[in-house]
Amino acid sequence: MRLFSSKIWAFCMSPFSFIYYLIVALRNWAYDREWLAIHRVAIPVIAVGNITVGGVGKTPLVIWFAQRLQKQGLRVGIVSRGYGRASKGLVVVSDGNHIVCANEGGDEPVMIANRCQAVVIVCEDRATAARKAVESYHVDVIVLDDAFQHRRLYRDWNVVMIHGKQQFGNGSVLPGGPLRESIGGLNRADVLVFSHAAGGQEVPESVARFQKPVVQSTHQPEQWMDLADQTYPLPYLKGKRVVAFSGIANPNAFFKTVSEQGCVVVAEKSFPDHHAFSNEDITSLVHLARLHTADALVMTEKDRVKIKQGSSPDIPMFSLNISLKIISGQDVLDQIVHSVLKAKGGSCGR
Repeated sequence: MRLFSSKIWAFCMSPFSFIYYLIVALRNWAYDREWLAIHRVAIPVIAVGNITVGGVGKTPLVIWFAQRLQKQGLRVGIVSRGYGRASKGLVVVSDGNHIVCANEGGDEPVMIANRCQAVVIVCEDRATAARKAVESYHVDVIVLDDAFQHRRLYRDWNVVMIHGKQQFGNGSVLPGGPLRESIGGLNRADVLVFSHAAGGQEVPESVARFQKPVVQSTHQPEQWMDLADQTYPLPYLKGKRVVAFSGIANPNAFFKTVSEQGCVVVAEKSFPDHHAFSNEDITSLVHLARLHTADALVMTEKDRVKIKQGSSPDIPMFSLNISLKIISGQDVLDQIVHSVLKAKGGSCGR
């Protein structure tokens, strides 16, 4: 959001940002002193989160952890709030086999379930969801999605993702800037992961002062996938005319990535984050594609899990599937995985 890079906007919103800052600071102060209850489960918990609003690429990192832990023979439970879903309360998105629809489970949890074949549970109260994962599905470790500010559930590791290019915008908290809490909140982090980073990118002083282990990562296109889950190599759409659309927090980054695959992007269409695509939306997109004589419609993987439900337009539709690529610092993340293995079979907590 461009406003969040503006110092003028931050100044205009400063009275409201100050009120927001006080509320968040008081809440964190109460948690630090355990005046607000922090619930625990008897297995290791890894929390993946961020300190800003908008898309920084947490979901690929959650998937990275889940797959890495599964390779070690561990049964993984993933807990999320499930933003954008129509349901309320606790929903078992996946028991490791059966997966509910995105409307019920949320787009990102369903996307994670498709990738990991893990136990995925969503609930407004992550502590309740974590207990369900442990008691009913006997998971060995829990990965919390978007949970840095959700302090009701104790975690053994806080992994915070920072956008390598946008970082902290104008440096103000909401609504004047992108920060969910002050930068000082990074003191609670155990590891900082920069997304969309360039090789050898220097860590800014605003982050370096916290003296936390740093990981550099980027998001790497993997393949195209159609609505029938058939996969295609990246050159498949090279030179093809496409209409690119998305319902994510940072659509411009997606559109740029599509162009980088050699596609000729003839039109772009953005929807709100977690948008629930209707039949009218699909009809409109097909019409837009015909108007521009496009060969295909392309979207994010997160969007595909919502559109594949009963949609079969007469123009090909593909998602561009992305994975996390670690540029440097993988040993830091591997150390967390090894610590989970060491803690398996006992109570984990510091």
